[in-house]
Amino acid sequence: MIEVAAALLSAVVGALAAVFASIVKVRLAKRRLEDGDLKYEIKGRAINVPVAKDLTSLERRVSSLMDISPRLAVLDGWGLVTRAILQRARLSRDSKFDASQNVLQIARDIPEISEETIERLSRLRVARNLVAHGAENVEDVRLRQAAELIVPILSEIGIPLEEASTKRDQP
Repeated sequence: MIEVAAALLSAVVGALAAVFASIVKVRLAKRRLEDGDLKYEIKGRAINVPVAKDLTSLERRVSSLMDISPRLAVLDGWGLVTRAILQRARLSRDSKFDASQNVLQIARDIPEISEETIERLSRLRVARNLVAHGAENVEDVRLRQAAELIVPILSEIGIPLEEASTKRDQP
């Protein structure tokens, strides 16, 4: 009788532990981030990424993303850079652009952007295109080098990062 009760108790405890573990797993997978942080779901985990409001927070954001995945850092950085260049082009009186131009062409038409930054932008664009088109054989080192170009590009463009941020960055 005691053995049956012990077996029954053991089965109940095991079932409760399994239910508890599945609840925790589901809650982690569905967790939503607050305070304006980006949400990336990687294998069911939500990851906190700082919002870029100045160059220091941009460096933290790029670093956080590189710790998670250099691919995410390149994609996210390219989005910020693209928005900043389009904003700069809208503010520049000498710049004439239309929607059919790519970001590199638009940047070349903005007199305030140096050739060195255009070269950095070109290297970041190559890495972004490789990632976006699913190239699996791109080394993390190459992607990290590309992601490290994000801060210098945005610091020269000089657009406030709040304006360059994506809508998903907003709380």
